[in-house]
Amino acid sequence: GYSAYWSLLLRGFRPEDAEASAAAIAAARRSGDRLLLSQHIGRSSYFECLQSRYDAGCEAAQEGMRLALEVGDAFDYLLCRFFLAWGLLHGGRWGQALGVLEEGIRLAERNGHHLWATLLRLEMAWLHGQALDFEPARRICEQALEASRERRHTHSRLVSAVLLGYAHLGLGHPERALHCSEEAGGPEDRARGLMDWSWQMPVGICLAEQSLAVGDLARARAEADRVRALAAVPGERTYLALARRLLARIAAAAGDAETAEAEIAAALGTLDGIDAPVAAWQVCATAARIHHDGGRLLEAEACRARSAAAIRRLADALDPASDLRTSFLSAAGARMTL
Repeated sequence: GYSAYWSLLLRGFRPEDAEASAAAIAAARRSGDRLLLSQHIGRSSYFECLQSRYDAGCEAAQEGMRLALEVGDAFDYLLCRFFLAWGLLHGGRWGQALGVLEEGIRLAERNGHHLWATLLRLEMAWLHGQALDFEPARRICEQALEASRERRHTHSRLVSAVLLGYAHLGLGHPERALHCSEEAGGPEDRARGLMDWSWQMPVGICLAEQSLAVGDLARARAEADRVRALAAVPGERTYLALARRLLARIAAAAGDAETAEAEIAAALGTLDGIDAPVAAWQVCATAARIHHDGGRLLEAEACRARSAAAIRRLADALDPASDLRTSFLSAAGARMTL
């Protein structure tokens, strides 16, 4: 079970590692060893989320949190909070994700777990970025980047720099975004620095977006294609769909309408039979534009309506008085679809 988890972190997803994790949990349950069960059940949340089983990932993380409290393991408790928030974020339960992250950050700081506080803040920055709330994301990333540089922690420094660039891009500053992306280096450099394999996909999406914004279609295509390949192995359909969406936009920017149509069709197909609202609203909005440009107005309207429904669902998962809800619904990308 331990070997499977570290293999996942350092080398990426393999089905046999997911099976080993499940076997370790079963063995821990049979033995009645609460400490071992706490450690393995929490880490299994990671495997579940990477297979787009976000609800199952949340359930595993919640059980892991209860067990970690029982055995007095603060590190594993915070690890489970991270994976719980990851599942809630990608499953569209944004209000719950915010609460989990805010409480986790307070607990980490109170217990002197400064690295966990930084990692949880980065997860919160990604949530703000997905909700098109880029100014708070920028502030969070700048704080995280400063803390990670002080502690010389390569993993959090890379994620901070890339998410900061994504926030700058959302705020309309592509030149600042490009400067941040230079700190990330190439894929091989990032693979060595990013201990948490799942961050490879959000990081790749951010870098592809930044490259597309400045017209570097070759790099944008390479980054998006890499995310597509990474996500395809475990079947992480949120990032598989987002990567296909990017490839469609890149093809459209290059004037290749046929490839754009094929890629957006693949992105829509990826979402069939799965609940992935974070990807759904973005993919369907792009599909609506591509179909409209191709003269297929009925298909365009169907995709627009589907995107709008996903936007409303994500907004309704937030407190009605939440600043994040207001920001999301008033952002240009969401407002145009609605």
